[in-house]
Amino acid sequence: MSKEEINAEPVSDLLDVDKANLGLFSFSDAELEQRAITPVEIGSVVVRSGQVRVSDPLAYPDFPALNRRVPPGRYPVRIYFAFGRVAAASMRLFNGIPVSWELAGVEDDVDGQAQFPGICPVDAGMAGFMDVDAFAQMKRRVAKLRAERSDKSVNYYNDVIAAEVAVNDDEWTLHQPMIDSELNVAIFHSGWGDGAYPVLWGLSAEGEAMVLFVDFTVMDDADGRKEPE
Repeated sequence: MSKEEINAEPVSDLLDVDKANLGLFSFSDAELEQRAITPVEIGSVVVRSGQVRVSDPLAYPDFPALNRRVPPGRYPVRIYFAFGRVAAASMRLFNGIPVSWELAGVEDDVDGQAQFPGICPVDAGMAGFMDVDAFAQMKRRVAKLRAERSDKSVNYYNDVIAAEVAVNDDEWTLHQPMIDSELNVAIFHSGWGDGAYPVLWGLSAEGEAMVLFVDFTVMDDADGRKEPE
């Protein structure tokens, strides 16, 4: 998927608010189970720079960070399964139920015009939450592997990620690009695979970011009991 293809897909076409899965955050785990949704806590993403990327970590090396910064810290990531797929994912900044939502813009938005209007682009079937510095470490890992090989060929998924994902039913991993750094990347399958998926901030009454959410549009109305229309 090219930059032009990403921009050609309006977020209004990706996110049907009447069917959106934002209600996930108002349900207890027991209520999610009743709705045939299985939440899985995969660990915490380390944010050091305050700049977060939401994109396919195996593609889009130049995709920009989100323009809303977060305090450095460790933020738990949860993925939600429905219909045998990863239906959504969240990175929680602090507890509570958001009272409003905003599309997550990125840093190269110009004069309020969204270049990438609240989407997570996917071109290798995976998505992820990561500090921009962690993604830079993935690039350094690639360079290191190339330096060690005579043919210089590197496939990051096959050479690095596949074994980690296999431990978790081929669905997700909390990947640490460099063993001498605590920075990591939450990587998970992206619902229907390649495409462009809505990314939103859940906000408190004061307008503070409480949760970062990507919806893979696998279900409607946060309900895994009925196939989406």
